Amino acid sequence: MPSQRMSESVQPLKDRIDELKRIQDDLRIKEFAIASSINGIAIGNLEGVITYVNRAAVKMWGGTDPAEIIGKPVTVFAESEREALDIMETVLARGDWAGEVNGRRKDGSPVTVLLSASLVRNESNEPVCMMCSFVDITDRKKMEEEMRVKESALASSINGIVIADLDGVITYANDSALKMWGAGKPDEVLGKPAMIFAQSQEEILDIIDTIRTSGRWEGEVNAKRKVGDPFTVLISASLVKNDKGEPICIMCSFVDITDRKKMEEELRIRNNALASSINGIGISD
Repeated sequence: MPSQRMSESVQPLKDRIDELKRIQDDLRIKEFAIASSINGIAIGNLEGVITYVNRAAVKMWGGTDPAEIIGKPVTVFAESEREALDIMETVLARGDWAGEVNGRRKDGSPVTVLLSASLVRNESNEPVCMMCSFVDITDRKKMEEEMRVKESALASSINGIVIADLDGVITYANDSALKMWGAGKPDEVLGKPAMIFAQSQEEILDIIDTIRTSGRWEGEVNAKRKVGDPFTVLISASLVKNDKGEPICIMCSFVDITDRKKMEEELRIRNNALASSINGIGISD
């Protein structure tokens, strides 16, 4: 009986030890998950001093050892100390913050991160620290800026620029192209087949086939404006491919050469008339 009573008294202690072990195992798993996350993870105290960083955060900052970061204020990694303080105040007051932040790496080079920060509370709902998760979007921002520059260049080009899918349906037209066709809005052009703007639909179909097979085409095309007036354009078209070498669309750059063609025709007529008059003089002599 004494041994039974001892066993019964020990069982709650054993259960508690097992529970603590499970909690410890869960915490260890979470710690491993944070440490191995591809996102940068940083934990700071309520004064904004960093107390923990994972490997991804260290690498993102350009460091090699967490000791280079731990103990430093979060403001030293921000491009704008005022912005970092404002974010920290928002997290403390509201409980979270998310957005883009411009920072500085260890060597001083700029870095842009997508940051998600939150206030961590204990079981008594008291704030104990701040946790930040961030992703380096520097390359993405650079690509976006390059795309904006290219889009601005296309939009402001004095040449007509048109992009069409592989079936020749127009997906983009710049202002010069719209003006050339006599269109006032992109909606009048987008989603329509390129062939409806040509005097000969068969010619456009042949050109599209050539672009798809050989990758490019250059030459003159007789086109027609929105109201049906004829005009002539000099086109340079090419097949656009993605990083895998797969064709994704057709891009055309064109110039209205109607006036030039008209002057060439007038010059040809004058030259013929001059040649005829010279020949006439020769005959009369």
